[in-house]
Amino acid sequence: MWNRLTLGVSSLALLLLAVSSGLQKIRSPDYWWHLRIGNWIAETGTIPTTDVFTYTVPGATYIDAHWLFQLGLAAVHFVGSHEGVVVAKAVHAVALVAILATVGGRRDRPFITLISLGLMILISGERLLARPEAPSFVLLASIVALLERGERRNDAWVYAIIPLQLLWANVHGLFAVGVALCGIYSTAEALRTLRGQGDAAKLRRLATVTFFAALACLVNPNFIDGAIYPFEQLGMIAPTGNGGTTIKYGVSELVPVWHPRVPMGMLVLPALLGLSCAASLVLNWRTNRSREAHALAFLAFLFLALQASRNLALFAIVAAPLLVRNANEWMDRHPPSKIGRRSANAVALVLILAATFDVARGSFHARIGTIHDPGLGYMEIYVTEGAVDWIEREQPPAPIAHHMWYGGYLNWRLYPDYEVMVDGRLEIYGSELFQSLRITGPQAFQRLDAEYGFGTVLLSPVLDPPQLIAWLHRREEWRLVYADATGVVFVRADSDEPPRWPEVDVAAPDLLPGLDSTMSIAHRKARIRLLLGLGRQQRAEAEARAVSELESTGS
Repeated sequence: MWNRLTLGVSSLALLLLAVSSGLQKIRSPDYWWHLRIGNWIAETGTIPTTDVFTYTVPGATYIDAHWLFQLGLAAVHFVGSHEGVVVAKAVHAVALVAILATVGGRRDRPFITLISLGLMILISGERLLARPEAPSFVLLASIVALLERGERRNDAWVYAIIPLQLLWANVHGLFAVGVALCGIYSTAEALRTLRGQGDAAKLRRLATVTFFAALACLVNPNFIDGAIYPFEQLGMIAPTGNGGTTIKYGVSELVPVWHPRVPMGMLVLPALLGLSCAASLVLNWRTNRSREAHALAFLAFLFLALQASRNLALFAIVAAPLLVRNANEWMDRHPPSKIGRRSANAVALVLILAATFDVARGSFHARIGTIHDPGLGYMEIYVTEGAVDWIEREQPPAPIAHHMWYGGYLNWRLYPDYEVMVDGRLEIYGSELFQSLRITGPQAFQRLDAEYGFGTVLLSPVLDPPQLIAWLHRREEWRLVYADATGVVFVRADSDEPPRWPEVDVAAPDLLPGLDSTMSIAHRKARIRLLLGLGRQQRAEAEARAVSELESTGS
């Protein structure tokens, strides 16, 4: 009775942590172009093969490896809007925990599952975005669970991996990870068989699953091109010798974990999970029949995690169930006392509940150095809603120059009236063009303007440096026509008298609405950057002092 009650309470606590990790506002810039393309597929009944959204690469070949996710995203949004998409993220988080909880747990000591999967959801929650990664995580967890079931029972359930792989190949480019994991377990069984310790029937089954899982990757709208898509992506985002991919591409999620732009707080939990998993593998090595598979999987996903910070989630999803199984098997042989077991269960439960509260109120991610906002909908600070409202209403001249981050939102809001300069689809632009389309300063802007002849410029106080806003504001050929904390709009000056759009009076006291106690610190900092860019030094300093006071008091 006591064990059942402890298990039930522990399971509920873990699910609450998963829900709180999923119920975070949308902040991914890629969400918007995924949503736009999903609607485009639903409206046209076809999957895009060439780009129709971008003026810098008109007609470029587009291998849409995400089409099924995009179609599903459009359906969820149609039913529940952006709030429904956030709820769907939470459902993915719950499914992730529920699937992995089937691996290696024990009814009388759920603390091992609690801590392991709790670490996993806290780590992967950083990447649990409104992107195809969310279903990829669930599919990876499903394949891990099926392979582990095959290790324990050697039954036909492992064949379920083949349809899962078929689905995955049409959802996200990470599908190659599933085939790789099957290959790891097949290789491990082959090594055991060569030593005379393996099971020939199991090896044939695993080899068959691996073969047909790889073959399933060809069943996509782009056939071979779609199947090799992950390897082409890997070539574009592979770390470089000069310190990582952020330096080359400006995409922070692609940098290796040792890069200075990765917050140290973000690495503490992955390190704890990795060390714990490694220790459990060593302790359980002699009696673990699956030790080769576990060691190879651990090392392979550790390598992925070290190469790019976004892969920490993949590592956590694989390492957590390995930790549960190996720690429990070792503890089967070295059982703790009843008092020790119950104490560990209670401590783990308290820790998970505390983490749930921390995530739900938004403190956890701020503490590790990342940005999340609990709730439904999307983070307004990361979309230029007011500026795009103005563009949609006033129809200034095209083309629009803008930061890559906002390309997806512009696709969502302005297509087909406007094409975008760049969005998050690295495969459309290629690494060199993607890098060259970054407006890093006046020189880069002048080079791009000479090539494309911008009619309108949309800059972001959140992402673009104040110096760039200030420089453009001083240029006679550009007129500032809109400004708020999330976006400023310049249009090319013409000879119209009076001008079609009057210039914003940056000295006006109502340039920005008054400070609101509900404004986030990120919003306040964006206001400061805008004020600095527009030369309002004194007001910027006053608002900076207010932000410092808020940060010092923890408000």
